Amino acid sequence: PFTLHSARLVAVLPEHPLRLTLDRRTMPTSRFTRFEIALPALPQGATFTTGLGTPGNPVRFQVIQTQGADRHVLLDLVVDEFGWEMAKVTLPKTDNPSTLLLYQPSGYWGAPTLEVPREGEAAIPIILISNDTMRADHVGCYGYERDTTPNYDAFARDAVLFENAFTPESFTLTAHMSMLTGLYPKNHGITENLNLRENVTTLPEALGQRNYFRGAFSGIEWWFTAWRGFAQGVDLLDVPHEYRQVFETYDLARNWIENVPSQRFFLFLHNYDLHSKLWEGLPYDPDDDRFRMFSSTITDPPDFPGLAEGKEGATLYLAGFNRRGETLSSAQEEFMLAMYDDCIRKVDFAAGELFQYLKDHGLYDPALIIVTADHGEAFGEHGRYMHGDIYEHNIHVPLLIKFPQQQFGGTRVADMAFLMDLYPTVLDVLGMDIPEGLDGRSLLAALQGQAPEHEMLYATRGSWRGMRTDSDKLIRELVHDKTEYYNIAQDPAELSNRAEEQPERVSAMQGLLEQFFAPARGGWQIALYTGSETWKIEAYVASTAKLESVRLSRSHAVERIDHVSASQWVETDIELTPQVGHDVLIVKPVQGHEEVRLTLTSETPFSVRLGNEILKPTTTLDQVLSPEDPRLQAPPPPMDNPTLPQVAIWYEVPEVTGTAAKDLSAEDIESLKALGYLDE
Repeated sequence: PFTLHSARLVAVLPEHPLRLTLDRRTMPTSRFTRFEIALPALPQGATFTTGLGTPGNPVRFQVIQTQGADRHVLLDLVVDEFGWEMAKVTLPKTDNPSTLLLYQPSGYWGAPTLEVPREGEAAIPIILISNDTMRADHVGCYGYERDTTPNYDAFARDAVLFENAFTPESFTLTAHMSMLTGLYPKNHGITENLNLRENVTTLPEALGQRNYFRGAFSGIEWWFTAWRGFAQGVDLLDVPHEYRQVFETYDLARNWIENVPSQRFFLFLHNYDLHSKLWEGLPYDPDDDRFRMFSSTITDPPDFPGLAEGKEGATLYLAGFNRRGETLSSAQEEFMLAMYDDCIRKVDFAAGELFQYLKDHGLYDPALIIVTADHGEAFGEHGRYMHGDIYEHNIHVPLLIKFPQQQFGGTRVADMAFLMDLYPTVLDVLGMDIPEGLDGRSLLAALQGQAPEHEMLYATRGSWRGMRTDSDKLIRELVHDKTEYYNIAQDPAELSNRAEEQPERVSAMQGLLEQFFAPARGGWQIALYTGSETWKIEAYVASTAKLESVRLSRSHAVERIDHVSASQWVETDIELTPQVGHDVLIVKPVQGHEEVRLTLTSETPFSVRLGNEILKPTTTLDQVLSPEDPRLQAPPPPMDNPTLPQVAIWYEVPEVTGTAAKDLSAEDIESLKALGYLDE
């Protein structure tokens, strides 16, 4: 005899996929035509939940319970639409053992789960809401003068408000994975070209240890696809075809909650309505007259030449201003801000409806609810738009945490908090062990005085690197070799660059910054040395495998890898000044142990050293580099008294390797262009 609380059926045959995506919904998958489950006596309220997956042809799904000669058909449904349909059936109370029979000829069972009520269980629902592109300083409870967030402001009275919460990267993909792993982007490993490292445990995976039901719903397909790692540990990942409005996403989530047989669930919710628009038209627009509250007060709205003609999407339009170093007029910026605030009012309204739903169903009080954002947005500050840098308006995000039964409600915390803190905080609230090696800390422990404060944040985006303490901040922009230093306590808007006034502090912070962002060891090392003259080199790197990264070790930028070329080649110009002296071009194929082709071209002749072999001086090097080449197994000794610029090449075995992101289709590339991640 045994007592059943919860059981999940999983695929174990190698020919069956562990996860299956049907019409942009991904579920853990079990496939069997007929399956029998022996059940003990069941109390009132036992349930069987599952996804019903069909590959396009009609499939009949049956769930039947037998007890002796008695036979109860609990589910008999023909599903004929391609995709996943959710089903939940209640099992009759039984005093004796019974058998549950599952039948289907050619479909799939998605996360099939038996659940039996647990007497006296006080389950904690966990809800994580990410408002993509929400600036903290445009939220009412953070001091904004416009009434953008009446529902979040009311929610803040039940929650803890973290006044200084930050993202480690102002990029949707990496920031969200930091929320779900407790790790800096460099440690979870996900990039445009790499999927989540396979040895990383996500928050949904950890919650599986407590038999949590786990659902994730996003407002945009990029970047939340299953193959990047967002389906890891999730019972249902639901992404749209490109984009959907917040109301549709939240409706799907509510339907999912109604199929969950317990309050023991984790729900990740993402909305994209604040982001600059992908299509032609106004750069920001709530697409609903109910929420055009602030833009409607501008009686003579400005034009945006080029957008009205539909020549390009709004995001690309703004990216063009950044690329050209141009700015919009003050009237255009004012109108964009008003429209952006309209969009905030929209997602706030949707959140209010969600909170009311949770209250109506008895889920609000016991829940742990986290409200945050992945990054902010720029509206002409520092002459830039959108979120391609790491100034405060892009890395300072709202963070409101409502603990169960509103514990600590109304508290405001000035200490720095990071998106990496969310993972350990959730585990701590549930009384679970927090794994070692996380970059975040439990904010519950911090509130209880049991966790040290964060001393510094490291932030990045593209060619931007930054380090922030609670009082000052260093920014390095690598393409133009630009350094900025701000006394953030006195100058929160970062208006006065004091780098020249504080050389010692800048030097110390820059050393820590370079140490933190130093690439992990491994890959091809191409050391470049110049003499008393500036040396300009054109570099081309190609591989039959995908490239994880191509960068210079001393933080002088290399153009980012070209998405369109499936990340298999890079072209870039490098300039070494006598002040820099030398640098190392590090080339890392995704799989690590791969050949690459290296071409270096220069007007100035240079010498090349491969191990102890010194090649004849040349202006062009075109070499296929193999890890098996015995000349390249260790750094070569330096040349004596070189009269020419020189190149030394060797190979190091990588410390860690990743899994390459899939090749992009033409449709994928067009989506990325519309999102502003690829230039035309």
